[in-house]
Amino acid sequence: MKKIIICLTGMPGSGKTTVAEILKSRGFTIIELSSELKRLMNICGTPFDMKSREVFTVKLKKAFGRDILAKLAAEAVARSRGNVVISGVRNTTEISYIRTLNPDVAMIALSVPKGVRFERIIHRKQGIKTHDYREFEWRDRRNVALGMLQVIRSADYTLSNTGTLAQLHSDLDSLLRKLGSTKRRK
Repeated sequence: MKKIIICLTGMPGSGKTTVAEILKSRGFTIIELSSELKRLMNICGTPFDMKSREVFTVKLKKAFGRDILAKLAAEAVARSRGNVVISGVRNTTEISYIRTLNPDVAMIALSVPKGVRFERIIHRKQGIKTHDYREFEWRDRRNVALGMLQVIRSADYTLSNTGTLAQLHSDLDSLLRKLGSTKRRK
C-alpha cells in the first residue's frame, strides 16, 4: 500500500487539529506547521500569542522564503515510516514545496461557516483562542492577506465540518478509502 500524505488547511476554528487527531487514530503521524513555528519562537524567546506569532511569521518568511515551515516539516515527513498528515498549510508556496517531496499529496480544505468557527475558538482547550470577535475577524483578514483563500481554493478535496464528530469520522474514512485506491484528483 502506498504512503498517504495529507495536508490540511482551513481558516482558524475549522477543525484542523480535530481532523489531524482522527487521522492519528488511524495510524497517521501528525506534523503541525505551527509546532515548527512555535519551536523557532521559543528559541528566539518570543511569546506564542496571536499577534507575536503573526509578526514573527512575516519576518521569518521574508528572511527565509514563504515555504520555510514546509521545509522544516519535510525532515519529519522523511523520517516517518507510515502515513502523514501535515496540518496548517497556509500558503500555496508551502503546498508547492510539499508536492516536490511527493506529487500525490492530498490537500484537504475544511469548510466551516464563520459563526461556527468563532464559537469553536471561544471554547478551545488548546491553541490560540480569543473571546473578541474583532480580533477573530482581524485574524481571518490576516490569513486571507497571507494567501489562505488561494490554498483553500486549490485543495484537492473539501470536507464540510459542520456535522457531528461521528459524521466527520465517517467522511474521513470515505476519503481515506478513496486516497488508498486512487491518485489525487486534478
